[in-house]
Formats: sequence, structure tokens, C-alpha cells
Amino acid sequence: MNREIDRLVIEKVLELSYKESDEFGLWVILEEGEDAVLFRPSENIKDAWIVLEKFDFADVKRVTGYGDDFYSVTLAVAMMDGAYNDIEVRENTAPMAICKAALKSVGVEI
Repeated sequence: MNREIDRLVIEKVLELSYKESDEFGLWVILEEGEDAVLFRPSENIKDAWIVLEKFDFADVKRVTGYGDDFYSVTLAVAMMDGAYNDIEVRENTAPMAICKAALKSVGVEI
């Protein structure tokens, strides 16, 4: 499932192409003129942060206490009329929460 989420993030959010390796995963060229890098935003916080930087307003927090232990990501997405719509997602890991919020912002529900 994680590879499918990574693929959707690359295609729908970052609007990049990729090459897939059965053994390793998805390879992406993030900047023109650079080499392709293994890109796993649903598992790797460094890669997820690249996704997060596509948004003007973002909030990532870890919620603990009273039996809770999850990450909450809120993205403010610009609407056509100039207003912003907040999208919030909660997940067990920060990278997955970032990916799912980013996908939700482009209309992809997982």
C-alpha cells in the first residue's frame, strides 16, 4: 500500500514522473539536472517534508496523552475564490499523515 501512496503523491501532488524498481521502489528526479533519488514519502520524513513544502500553510503535530498517540497534519489549501480550506489528517506516523493530507488536498482519498 505504501508504494501506491508514494506513486500517487509523486503523480498527483508533485506532478513528477518516476521510474519503478521492484527491488527498491520509486526513483524520482526532484530537480532538473540532478540524479534520480529513491523517493518514499510515506515512510521517510525527509521525503515527506519535500511534499509538505509544496503548501503555503502547514501544521504538523504529535498528539499524546489519554491513550492517544498519533500525528495530525493540517494543510491550508487555496481555493479559486482566494479563501483557504483546511484539510486535516491523523495517522500513526508523520510521513503517512503528510502524504494522506497532500493527496486529500488534490481530491484523492485513501
